[in-house]
Order: sequence, then C-alpha cells, then structure tokens
Amino acid sequence: MNTIQEPEPPFSPGETLNKTHFVLEWVTTLAAVLFNTAFSVLAIVTLCGIVFVTKPQNVMHDIPPDGWLPLLILMAPAQIYAQFLSWSTVLAGQTPTAIAIAMRQAAIPRFLKPLVALVWLCNFCIGFAIIISLSKPHPGKPPPSVTVASLVMMIGSWFAFAAIVYLLLALRTVTRNEQVLYRAWSLRLWIGLTMGACGAIYYAL
Repeated sequence: MNTIQEPEPPFSPGETLNKTHFVLEWVTTLAAVLFNTAFSVLAIVTLCGIVFVTKPQNVMHDIPPDGWLPLLILMAPAQIYAQFLSWSTVLAGQTPTAIAIAMRQAAIPRFLKPLVALVWLCNFCIGFAIIISLSKPHPGKPPPSVTVASLVMMIGSWFAFAAIVYLLLALRTVTRNEQVLYRAWSLRLWIGLTMGACGAIYYAL
C-alpha cells in the first residue's frame, strides 16, 4: 500500500525565523538610513546657506554665520561618506547592518587614524546631543500627545542608530579587529538607554 507523502515545507522553522529576522532588520534599517540621509542633506544645505549665502545676523545660539563653518567642515565629509557606506550596505543586504557599514570603511593611513577617529566621535557626540535635545520641554505648552511622543521616540531611535554607526566607524578606524565591533554592537541597548536617561534628566531640569 502506497502512502502519500506530505510535501516538505520550503523552509525549516529555523530558516523561516532567520529570513523573517533579516527582513525586519533590513526594513527598519532602510527607514533609519532614509531618514538620516534626508537629515544629512538638509543639515549640509542649511549650513552651506548660513555660511556662504544668506549669512543672517541672528542664528541659533547667537553663533555668527562664520562660526558654523567648522561644524560644516567637520560634519559634511563624514556625513556624505557615511551615507555612501550605509546605502551600499543596505542595497547589498548585509546584516548586522551597523557592523557591515563600519567594516566597509576603507583602510585609513596610520598617521590619519587619530584625526579620522576624532571626526567620527564628534559626529557620534552630535547625534547624542540631538537625541537629548528631542526631549527638551517647551514652556507654556502641554505635554505631547501619545502620537507625537511615539513619533519623537521613533525619530530618536533613527538618530541613535546613526550615532552608534559613527561610534563603530571610529572603532573601525583604530582597529581592524571585528570582535571589537561586535562587542560594541552588543552594547547598543545600554548605549540607547544611556541616551534616553540623559534625555530624561535634561527634560527634568
């Protein structure tokens, strides 16, 4: 008597889980990269306009237009290169994405490593500061709605991803040991919690 064999599933449960995890990570990373690219372009264009075109008398924090030039020099090349690395990694479908972005960085000459690492660390600090500033309260205004608070948290998570990528790029600059990157990436939750705690303290002040 012939028995009818059940067709085998196209993927085992483990393979299905891995593919689902890959798709989720790729989609969330794509959203973060899209947002950060848009922000980078907007920031560079705005700074170029302030420094070279409009030169307004009153600028944020009362910094004169020429005072923004160092920030533009510090941020623009790093932002452009980071976006190139991010998009090449996302389009290649490599995960974990943040580590893959850092590993794509070209080898840096020894004498330039301290400078390049410092530039990446400065961009990490800028991202950290932006995340904290998102929690800044507005005097006289009611607390944000759940929708607005959720949107701010999502934007904060995208900035946090970018900041951690800059941190990994700084580490990749000074060492080619991949385990260092994986170790730092494993601490991303604690880094994010630290950012959130600093934001909460800033909000309470």
